Amino acid sequence: MVKYTEEQIELMKVNISRVGSHIPHDIRLYIWNTYKEISGNSKEPQPCNCGTAAALWRKACDTIAAYLDELEGNEIV
Repeated sequence: MVKYTEEQIELMKVNISRVGSHIPHDIRLYIWNTYKEISGNSKEPQPCNCGTAAALWRKACDTIAAYLDELEGNEIV
């Protein structure tokens, strides 16, 4: 499991809570890079921001949320 500081975990919670039906433009890179760190898939390229890539972005958000759930034992998203 990836180790993060308490501050990094709080930032992760704040950013993942901002995700609804769309990912805000200012956190897309953060979401993707965090997903890659957690999943261990560092070579996966960032998908485009169009609707056809929605499943990839959902997977990234779900991975982060599951990681936070595992850390804290409660649902974040």
